[in-house]
Amino acid sequence: MFARHYLLLLIVTLAPTVSVVFQRETISMNTSTSGNSKPLLYLLGTALFLCFTSTAKIASASSATLTRLLSFGQGNGALPAQRTSLVQGFDGNLYGTTFAGGPFDCGRIFKLTPAGVLNKIFTFKELDGCGPVGLVLGTDGNFYGTTAHGGVHGFGTVFRITPGGSLALLHSFNGIDGANPRSALVQGRDGNFYGTTKNGGTGLHGSIFVIGTSGTFTSLYSFAGETYGANPIAALVPGVDGTLYGTTMNGGVHGLGTVGPTPLGIPFAT
Repeated sequence: MFARHYLLLLIVTLAPTVSVVFQRETISMNTSTSGNSKPLLYLLGTALFLCFTSTAKIASASSATLTRLLSFGQGNGALPAQRTSLVQGFDGNLYGTTFAGGPFDCGRIFKLTPAGVLNKIFTFKELDGCGPVGLVLGTDGNFYGTTAHGGVHGFGTVFRITPGGSLALLHSFNGIDGANPRSALVQGRDGNFYGTTKNGGTGLHGSIFVIGTSGTFTSLYSFAGETYGANPIAALVPGVDGTLYGTTMNGGVHGLGTVGPTPLGIPFAT
């Protein structure tokens, strides 16, 4: 149960001449707002994300103003956006996921206006997938994402959802083609989405896959814990050379993970 997880969604506004210092310390929050300041930073749970919206010089956190927009609890979701950030839609609103919470304790997808008005646009149950781990905005204006568990086989799913909350299940992992994705997707220049699973695959230690907007799925590589590593949990990153880059949390020469281009030089777009 996650009834006691109350996480804060915050916006930090900075004066034009201030810079930010990142330290592991408690921040005294001032909920007052200034009509001249602009929202530059978004915080979700304990994660901090920079959204530079001006050319202001950033130099000290002493005059930062934090505005709490909402607190998450069991009713509106819990454990928001692990390893991922909010995504801004074409409508200007912010979209995100909670890993847990809701009536089925499988998480939610929410929409948040810049003013802090929350709309719960979808509630997951087991067959939809359980534990959404982030969204990516597609070029078609819809959002695409994965769940770590649930679906037809219980190993997680890939889904598409409209800004209005209509969800389509694109793929349910069966273990052989991967299991338990733990990161957001990335859209290639070919229009397809690329992602990883932490577990499963023929090598049992995770996989890399590609999926089309209509659900056409291909498993590209299965990790076996050897040179290329095991258990990828972070999103892939497209390089300027047209190759996808990523990391694994385990495996490799020393057994402590790897970083580099995807095995076999999997292209970002074909």
